[in-house]
Amino acid sequence: QPMLPALKGETVYINPSCGLGDYLPREIAFQKLQLAATVADKLRRMI
Repeated sequence: QPMLPALKGETVYINPSCGLGDYLPREIAFQKLQLAATVADKLRRMI
C-alpha cells in the first residue's frame, strides 16, 4: 500500500521469478502463476 501513490495509474507488470518452465516442477510453477494473478487482481482493486 505505501507504493500505491507512486504508481499514479501507470502500467504495472507482475511477473514471477525465473525458472517457471525449466527448473521448477509444474505444480510449483503453476502456484507461482496463480499467486501473480491474485496479486495483480488485488492491486487492480486498490488503484
